[in-house]
Amino acid sequence: MRNFFILIFCAFGSLVYSQDHCKIRADISYTSSEKEYKIELDRRQNVSSLIIYKLSSERKSYSLRDQKRVDELRGKWKTAEEHRELEKIRNRYKIFDKDSILISNNSITFKYSDSLLFHFEKILDEKKDQPVYTDAMYVEIYENGLQKYKVYNPQIDIYSIVYYFIQSALQEYWKKVSKPILTKDYTSIY
Repeated sequence: MRNFFILIFCAFGSLVYSQDHCKIRADISYTSSEKEYKIELDRRQNVSSLIIYKLSSERKSYSLRDQKRVDELRGKWKTAEEHRELEKIRNRYKIFDKDSILISNNSITFKYSDSLLFHFEKILDEKKDQPVYTDAMYVEIYENGLQKYKVYNPQIDIYSIVYYFIQSALQEYWKKVSKPILTKDYTSIY
């Protein structure tokens, strides 16, 4: 019954939202490992692309300026702003493998993406009673390159729209690609 209401919720969101072009991206990372991947939905009027990115490596040599700043911040950052600055530098040096497929604008993934954008206040309200995990999965949601919000450990019963967006996108990808760069054993949602 809960899934039925989520689908109705998503369908309503897609009726309200119609843009000619919009990019929605979920960046997924884990505290317990170096695993990191991204799911991007490049929404167009007629047909959309689902793009999967998987972290393959990180360049070890920083520019002199970046290396100096990383050395200053590494292990010593005190504020959230300094931590974000360190992460921003590190992200510039990450290398991702990329794969993409075309998807229908009528797909369930498309409908969940609408809910990610239009019902994020409801999604963030779910945060109130969330337990704390030491082995956490972090998901950052972006709209057209700008971070909209961040959630921790999306599951069926908490942050369910984020969970179902990731799950439906991955299932659609695995269904259409014979040799995926992102396999089920790499993800915790499938």
